[in-house]
Amino acid sequence: MIEGGAAISSPLTGRRLGDLSEALLAAYPNRTDLDQLVFFSLDRRLSDYVGDAVGQRQAVFALITAARAEGWLAALVDAVFLDRGGNPLVREWVAANGSLSVAASGQDYATDDVRLERTIRGHVPDLDPAVLRRRLEDAEGRVCRIETDTPAGPRPLGTGVLVGPGLCLTAQHVIAGVQGVDVRLRFDYRSATATGHVFALEQDWFATGDPQLDFAVLRVDGKLGGEPRGWVESVRVDAPEPYEDLFLLHHPEGGPLRMSIGPLLDVDVDGTRLRHAVNTAPGSSGAPCFDTRLALVAMHQGGDPDIRPQHRPTHNRAVPITAIRRALPPDLAAF
Repeated sequence: MIEGGAAISSPLTGRRLGDLSEALLAAYPNRTDLDQLVFFSLDRRLSDYVGDAVGQRQAVFALITAARAEGWLAALVDAVFLDRGGNPLVREWVAANGSLSVAASGQDYATDDVRLERTIRGHVPDLDPAVLRRRLEDAEGRVCRIETDTPAGPRPLGTGVLVGPGLCLTAQHVIAGVQGVDVRLRFDYRSATATGHVFALEQDWFATGDPQLDFAVLRVDGKLGGEPRGWVESVRVDAPEPYEDLFLLHHPEGGPLRMSIGPLLDVDVDGTRLRHAVNTAPGSSGAPCFDTRLALVAMHQGGDPDIRPQHRPTHNRAVPITAIRRALPPDLAAF
């Protein structure tokens, strides 16, 4: 059974059904995917319950209402878990509320080596721990806290990452309203007792950027200190898989460098934004998002745009690195 095997507890309250609605909206942001789930997994048509012209929230409400009234709500939850079980809100709802069994198939599982083990996510690589440690150490040295000088001391603004010789990528809104002469990049700030290495920007500090993609590339003044840092060269060029793990290196709340992990949810149709469920905080904007091979996938940009007090955030947002690369001037030696 799913997550401990409990059946759906009954009756479901309006609050719990509301949480289920939010989980379905997070897992199925567009109508086509929801149509396919209902048709292929439940042998039903969503259009029998709600018109095509309504919004996704109304479609999800109509689906849950019909499933509850007709007695197939548990089958719906099982189908969603099988299809989008990597979504954190789906997993959280099932863990809290239970479901019917999706595992009991009556199959007689053998105990030989071939039958005991399975490759579940074929796109996820096996990694050499020594290689991963080396790559992570390299990546840590290329990530910085972006800050500005004030009379009261440094004020954190966000996170950046080296993407070329003397070139730092960050979110454009991180540096909005500040003068380049006041901006500092603090590398190697890995603990509360570490001061790190601080660098200013060149006089001609703004290399390029795009307000729609919300990125900026900054020119760093002088040689970066310490051991040779290099810059990010391994870039993910193929489309990432839904629920693929992302690793963010960032400075949440302006504090020391941290790594946070969570799933990529989806990429929008024009390839300019992706949604993920990695925890972030003020100071995370501009952070690099890596895949399990530590290839750069995206630049973290911001949080769920729905800021209503009663809304529970369902995702954070990032800009795919492929979109940023397409927007770079051809003569800029980045990536």
